[in-house]
Amino acid sequence: MDRIIKFLAKRQEEAEHARLAEEERRKRGKQDGAFAELEGRGRAEVQNRPEVKTWSAALRELFDSTGISPGLFCLTKGVDKGSLSRYLNGKRVPKTQRLLDDLFALRDAAGTPVPKAVREQLLQLHRDALGAAHPHEYRVLKVREELAEAADQLRATRQHAQHLQEQLDGLNARLDEHHGRLALLSAENDRIRAEQDDYTAGLQTEIEELTRQLTQARRERDEARARCDELTEHLQALDPEDDDPENTGDPNHPTGKPEHAELLARIENLEKLLDKALYQRDEAFRTLNHYLSPRETGHVPSNETHS
Repeated sequence: MDRIIKFLAKRQEEAEHARLAEEERRKRGKQDGAFAELEGRGRAEVQNRPEVKTWSAALRELFDSTGISPGLFCLTKGVDKGSLSRYLNGKRVPKTQRLLDDLFALRDAAGTPVPKAVREQLLQLHRDALGAAHPHEYRVLKVREELAEAADQLRATRQHAQHLQEQLDGLNARLDEHHGRLALLSAENDRIRAEQDDYTAGLQTEIEELTRQLTQARRERDEARARCDELTEHLQALDPEDDDPENTGDPNHPTGKPEHAELLARIENLEKLLDKALYQRDEAFRTLNHYLSPRETGHVPSNETHS
């Protein structure tokens, strides 16, 4: 953008310098009395230049193709008759392309538009003739054309920048939306992890309590068995005739007492509860690992067994 502005400013400055130099040259020529003669000789030389001859011939052909008279054209377009005559005879070259634009418009209105290739050729002939007849005006025209081209480029770059800004705004909006969804998922993940940690902690507490009770029950079982063995040996010493000292069907025998059976049933029940708690804990770990990686949780499910 800055380069375009500097370029346009430089071109305008060059055109202004050229204009001032031309005015100064004309003033000096008038002061020494030689400018009028040179100007007359220059005008006489203009129509003899090949570029001007080619241009004036093409201009006359285009003008004749419109079918309008010079007088009516000057009246409707506001052109001086003498200037139009000099343009058509090649004595002068228009400083702008307005005359061509007016003739193109007449052809369009008549339904016989000039082809694009022919238009471009006529415009180029006009530039060549203007450069040969009026170098200063040609430079001014070139600067104006470059200025118009730079202005078009500036508008195009602005539109492109606006389009890119709209795309950037759209991407930023999508990014914000993605961040919002990510925050919701993160909050949901934290909630699930907290619930799973609480559930796992509860199961762990229950397992520890069941393990403690099972250990106590096993100890009581071992003590009861030792007591039974001791009483059995004592009974055999007192009553050698007893042929079935391990008879557990006798309710009076130490191994057949109801409290012993109840203790064994209690141990069996505790073992079942412990198996169930361990299974639930492993299930909790598997569910947690479904949402979180083992590195995030820091938990590794154990294959704890009991005897």
